[in-house]
Amino acid sequence: PLPPPPLLPPPSAPKYEVNSTDELMKVFSLKASADVVVASGTIIELEKQLSCGKAIAVTIRGSGEGATIDGKDKIGLFKVSGGCSLTLERLNLVNGKTNGDGGAVYVKNGILTLMDSTVTNCKGDWGGALYVEISYNYKVRVERSTFTSCSAEYGGAVFVERGEVSLINSEISNCIATEYGGGLYS
Repeated sequence: PLPPPPLLPPPSAPKYEVNSTDELMKVFSLKASADVVVASGTIIELEKQLSCGKAIAVTIRGSGEGATIDGKDKIGLFKVSGGCSLTLERLNLVNGKTNGDGGAVYVKNGILTLMDSTVTNCKGDWGGALYVEISYNYKVRVERSTFTSCSAEYGGAVFVERGEVSLINSEISNCIATEYGGGLYS
């Protein structure tokens, strides 16, 4: 008998270059896998939280210095759930604020990879920057990133309700919690 034919690689996600808030919002409204590049020096000011709630893979990366996503001290930046895999790379995530959890990123049963990025001045009740509640088959990985001046009641930078979170060569500074875990609460 002949061996089975080789498996074909999966199709790559469509690539988008964005230079404005409207362009990034349009990509997220597609609710499909995407590879997004934010131009150097671009500041994306969000009017609503970007949500990824199904089993797709979305990557957002800055093309150079100054690629920024700003919540304007009004909204949380990202919500990751439903098996979504979100990668954020070479970005400045600033001024995310929520009256709930995770000022920059709320992760519940999804995958988050944060690399070579800064998270600054984000606020939430539990997890000023990140709130994580994931089951065994999902993970959060933070690598070569910094959390600065984030605040919450619990977990000034990161609050882990449940799940595996890896912080690799990353730094937490000047983050505060009014109750417990100025930098990290787990």
